[in-house]
Amino acid sequence: MKNVLGKVKEAKYYAVLGDETTDASGTEHLSVCIRYLEIQKSTIHEKFICLLSATNLTDAALSDQIVQELNRVGLQVENLTGQGYGGGANMSGIQSRVKQPQPLETYMHCAAHKLNQAIVKALACLAVALDLNLCYEMVDSVIRTLERYRETEYEEIFQEACRIVEPLDIPVQAPRTAKCSTYRSNIEAPDAKEFYRLNVFLPFIDFVLGQLRSRFSKAEHSSIFDLFTLIPSAIVKTQNLTSRNNSLEEALERQGTSPQTAAGAHQETNRFFPNIKILLQILATLPVSTCSVERSFSSLKLIKSYLRTTMTKDRLNGLAAMYIHRDISGSLQPVDVIEEFAKSYPRRLPMR
Repeated sequence: MKNVLGKVKEAKYYAVLGDETTDASGTEHLSVCIRYLEIQKSTIHEKFICLLSATNLTDAALSDQIVQELNRVGLQVENLTGQGYGGGANMSGIQSRVKQPQPLETYMHCAAHKLNQAIVKALACLAVALDLNLCYEMVDSVIRTLERYRETEYEEIFQEACRIVEPLDIPVQAPRTAKCSTYRSNIEAPDAKEFYRLNVFLPFIDFVLGQLRSRFSKAEHSSIFDLFTLIPSAIVKTQNLTSRNNSLEEALERQGTSPQTAAGAHQETNRFFPNIKILLQILATLPVSTCSVERSFSSLKLIKSYLRTTMTKDRLNGLAAMYIHRDISGSLQPVDVIEEFAKSYPRRLPMR
């Protein structure tokens, strides 16, 4: 953990990720991870920090625990650039309270939860290195695909459905229509094919598109998305550069593949543009999802099992850190561990 915190402090700017879960004993835990950009390699990392006992689930208590833990591990709240939490009702209150000592930081709702909610609601009627620019480009690509799918793919889907039900002797026909329908769409159509297109296919696709556009709207964080213009691949798409757009695009093509992400642009930025480099670092640090936090839930189930429900907080956090960061703990030398243990408490007999 000392190595992880050292790299976070070296990066200076970081984001906090958090989500809640319950262990085998029924105790609520808040898993906390840190997202940061490693300066030398310009790579994004999301690292597990600790599991906090969430005995009080109010936003005030959880936010105080997060701030206290950041102060305990030596991370300055002034360098906090963003927050990312799950979809709990109390999470919005947590981000507003943590934001009080650092009003410039940005809260980003988990993109994976947004996508899941969009699909779930439609049915009812992505890598750690992913950054916001790439995330929203992927969402825009999905929207364009669904729009094309809406206009061209229904015929193939209907024919495939007919081939599936034909061996089962299920007739393809429209259900009975009524003048007043409450629980299902009841648009009149000349045949079954047109009925299912108007009442099932188009409403579903339109609802998914509406959910994606509303949940991934850029208007909520317009100032953050203005920073996307610092990424070379996004510069040529900026409408304000219409007069120089072609020449700029040709220049970038001559230099080779332009960076697609904030981390890639950060790596290409030289020391003559220190402020641009810091802005790109902050943009890369902003959280996209809370998947890294939820991965720690699997480790919690393995470590604090039914037979180990009386485990103390320090032991749980120690075992969780060793298991989750096994790439680091496996490379530690026994001598270094002994020296660190010897420095923990004053002893009469030296251990060296």
